[in-house]
Amino acid sequence: MMENMENVNLEFVAEEDNFDVEKAWALFCADKKDNFVVAQISPASRVALGDYFGLARGEDGIGKVSAILRELGVDAVVDTAIAEDAVAILETKKLLSMKNSGVAQTMFASRCSAFVADARENYPNLCVSELPATASICGALLKKFYQEQTGKKVRVIAVEPCVANKALLGVDLVLTTEELVSILSETEVNLRLSKKDALDAPFGTCSGSGYICGMSGGVTDSIARCLSMDKSQEALRKFSYSGIYGNKKCREVSLSIDGISWKFAVVCGLSAAKALMEKVANGEAAYDYVEVMACDGGCVGGDGQACVVNEDESVEHALRVRAQDLKYIESRRAAKAADMSASAVMLARAWSDLERRGDVYGEPIDWNALFESITQSVLDQMSDEVIEEEVVEVTEEIVEEVAPVIEVEEVAPVIEEEIVEVVEETVEEVVEEIIEEVAVAEVEEPVEEEVIEEATPIVEEEVIEEVAPIVEEEVIEEIDPIIEEEIVEEVVPIVEEEIVEEVAEEIDDCDDCDDCDDCEMEFTADGKRNPYYRRLSGRERRKLKRKRKNG
Repeated sequence: MMENMENVNLEFVAEEDNFDVEKAWALFCADKKDNFVVAQISPASRVALGDYFGLARGEDGIGKVSAILRELGVDAVVDTAIAEDAVAILETKKLLSMKNSGVAQTMFASRCSAFVADARENYPNLCVSELPATASICGALLKKFYQEQTGKKVRVIAVEPCVANKALLGVDLVLTTEELVSILSETEVNLRLSKKDALDAPFGTCSGSGYICGMSGGVTDSIARCLSMDKSQEALRKFSYSGIYGNKKCREVSLSIDGISWKFAVVCGLSAAKALMEKVANGEAAYDYVEVMACDGGCVGGDGQACVVNEDESVEHALRVRAQDLKYIESRRAAKAADMSASAVMLARAWSDLERRGDVYGEPIDWNALFESITQSVLDQMSDEVIEEEVVEVTEEIVEEVAPVIEVEEVAPVIEEEIVEVVEETVEEVVEEIIEEVAVAEVEEPVEEEVIEEATPIVEEEVIEEVAPIVEEEVIEEIDPIIEEEIVEEVVPIVEEEIVEEVAEEIDDCDDCDDCDDCEMEFTADGKRNPYYRRLSGRERRKLKRKRKNG
């Protein structure tokens, strides 16, 4: 983790607005003994991340991002779509309660925290959904779940497409999609070549409608699916073609669901939302449910994940491709409605229980204390690395001092001298035996010089070749046995065999010779006296005769 912290400024400055990236690095490097870090990623962010790393427009890169986050220090990566399902179930329950009460009232719902806060302040008489943001519900439930599982302090990072969600409760840190991209860029990891990693599913799996909430009209579609008792694909598909989706800033649609008439409105942009709220407040318009998206196209066009478009491409087209990818992810889910997911139903009940108990968000994180602990931890790691480097340097110095002592180049001359001494002693012994048996008068040249001349190349070429590799590995332990066993065994037979072979090549045939002085074996083919024959002992002459006799 030291590599991740190398270019990160850990000095805490509370007044800085753009400090969330440094906070994220601090959470990544928090002590794992006491902290458990969870990252939750919204559906709109997952189809926008690939735009920054050269992936196809709208490609779902969440698997690759999940793998990188785990390497950075995140312990779990969760899809926020499961919380979208839980919110849809809770809002549907509230909407049915209002419908059954007989009181005509419009329910405004939005995933934008800025709109919700403004609507509650400026239009207190209108019914604005009292549910907190989806990321807040998901974060609070994740803290409760993982704290029970691990017994550690659970730190939740929410990746959101909108800057307005920075002040969410229930999570410790909110990162926009672009801020997460800047973190991934610091790692210099090639997202296109990265491996994929499955997301964690502590609450189970969500339905397909949890993903379409990231596009304009998707929240209304999800509510309509929950209202319908008929969950067949044919019944649910008609909502997609009812006029909920489109390019208009304000869209109105009337639906008959299970014999009950419902009137919905979908609004994009805060100015269009304000105009519609004025009409509702003045009694000029009435709806059962109004979906408000502050950004064009919905959360896929959030101001925290700007579209990177080409010259021949419009922003509207890029947002439409992102929305289509959310529809594609939705189509691959078996459950199409939020209330078809048992996990989402369980999660909605868990949130209701938390609200009743009042223990929802827990204590906020103390960033000053965290940064102090991280800074000290980093310093300790740096100290440990310095110590390791010093140990390596000392080890290298010791090797440099000891190495010359055991180098073969310095030992080799000593060994060569010992070998020469031993070989000379061996040659002298062989020469003495030959001199005793061969008449000195018949020897034209000193035997000792010729034998040494014959043995020297053998010693230099064969003996040293066999001794050299052994000398390099076990010089001191192996010198004596090599000299005693290999040198004596190799030199003596070589001397005997080569002399006999040379004599055999020079002498003529003699079948009946028995050690006579006038034999033709004393002479060479050109009539000259054979100097080698007179050097042979009687045993060697008989051995030579037997070889000639046997062919």
